[in-house]
Amino acid sequence: MLHTIILGLLASTSAAWEPQNPSNPSLNNPLYVSNTTDAQFDAQNHGFTVRASGWPLIALSSNTNTYFEKDGNLRTYDDSGVLWSTNLPARDCSSNLDRCVLRWQADGNLAIYIDGMAVWNTGTGGVGKVLTFSSRTSLLWITGTGTPGPVLWNTPVAGNGAPGDQQDGTSFEDLTANWKLTSTGTIVYSGFCYFQLSDRKIHLEFTDYNSEEHKKDSTWVSGGLAGLCEKSRQDEIKRHEPLAQIEKEAGGTLSNSFLPASLKSGAVTALQLLANNELFEVAYFTELLNNITSNVPGYDATATAPLDRAYLVKSISAIINQEELHALGANAILAGAGQATIAPCQYDFPVSNFGEAILLAQTFTDLALATIPVVQSLFATDGGDELPNVLLLGSILGQEGEQDGFFRYVQQKTPSAAPFLTTGSFDFAFTALHAFIVPDSCPKPLDSVDLTNFQPLNVDTKPSAKNMTLEYAVEGPVDCQHQSVVYISGQNLPLTVPICCPVHTRGAMTHFEADFPFEAGFAKGLTIAAVVNGTRSFPNPDAVAENTVYGPGLIEVD
Repeated sequence: MLHTIILGLLASTSAAWEPQNPSNPSLNNPLYVSNTTDAQFDAQNHGFTVRASGWPLIALSSNTNTYFEKDGNLRTYDDSGVLWSTNLPARDCSSNLDRCVLRWQADGNLAIYIDGMAVWNTGTGGVGKVLTFSSRTSLLWITGTGTPGPVLWNTPVAGNGAPGDQQDGTSFEDLTANWKLTSTGTIVYSGFCYFQLSDRKIHLEFTDYNSEEHKKDSTWVSGGLAGLCEKSRQDEIKRHEPLAQIEKEAGGTLSNSFLPASLKSGAVTALQLLANNELFEVAYFTELLNNITSNVPGYDATATAPLDRAYLVKSISAIINQEELHALGANAILAGAGQATIAPCQYDFPVSNFGEAILLAQTFTDLALATIPVVQSLFATDGGDELPNVLLLGSILGQEGEQDGFFRYVQQKTPSAAPFLTTGSFDFAFTALHAFIVPDSCPKPLDSVDLTNFQPLNVDTKPSAKNMTLEYAVEGPVDCQHQSVVYISGQNLPLTVPICCPVHTRGAMTHFEADFPFEAGFAKGLTIAAVVNGTRSFPNPDAVAENTVYGPGLIEVD
């Protein structure tokens, strides 16, 4: 399902959409009742989610009814019996209707979920626009953009002809007379050709209507149709090549496991934050690799010595592709639940040599390590469908830790900074990333993400692993009587310290000092600083963020 969504990333209707019982997802009445032959549903405006029941989902003329049944299958019947079925292994949905869900999703994919896991879909995520139920020709089909849009997926025909009816004397019915959906892989319809995507291989399949033998090549179909199907097969392979290459360079594939059918609002925010972070990292490491391979001054062999250049290029190339998969995965989960995805922005990276670049890489990776556990905690406790993705996040957390060890090794630091790493908050991570984004450069503005972008807190003093006083600067007023600096370090409770009076204004900036009591129990590695309203103590990083005026100040000590 992840791959389907990633590879994806009205015609006039026969009758108006007439929802029945919209507040009751178990559908004790049909979703659509009409004496016409067709019923059409626009993915953007007329999507639906239904549970398995014994009632018709769609009831059309000629007694043609479509059911999402209590065994977890979608079937169409007429007076003669079953016309078409998804043919999935039977499940017991009757004892708990919430187990089995059919979704016509906003991304244009029709999918069946059992216990929250996608077990069947039409492979039209990102491209499907209109779902049509019919009592003539094909029983169901999904079309793309256009009037009429191209047919992207459909069932076998019920009568004579179908969208795209005939070519070179070979009817669509002839090609699909014995073809049925299977419960494994993903079926993609392209012209007259069906592609079975399973085990990461692509096969072109026809079913000979004179036998049950599946033909694995295009030679069975004669003339121009064979050429059309072979071209479609090659086009489909090409669509998969970029992802396959990314996975090869990354050292592994995207997960093909659980994809939530829905997400709680907090989970949507968390995944948008993660996608934003991963896209930033892809851009950052891509520029770093280009600087190294182009021998830009400050990134040449002298600057990277004593590291082996081939090893360095191989390592950063792997990181780029791994972060690409992280970003694709986060956006795929969002898209699968019908939520807004995140697109890359343009960035400005404030580094001028290899040493600065690696230190900054360590810092924002430390920030990711501070944020991912917060996402895990949210997924585990919010009662949503995303609970099984806690393990996926754990694997990303470990992978980011491996990267951080590499960055520290390059700087000749101990591979691990501290026994317990610092925990952050979504708002701090969101704000920190904003500092690198070129204004008005995001294709999808981040304003819709439900997070706060604080005013920056600049740390002007180079910190050390000892008690000392740090100077800070902000663009705005500071009240040393009624505001404080709070430090978040390791797994300790946030520590509040007073701002030293007086503060000093130099141009547009306000400068002030505050103690940095490292020996009070701070961890090496990342410490997060924030200026907050009030002088009280705080129980956790989220409480600090709720009261923050300026932040985060990112402090790295070793």
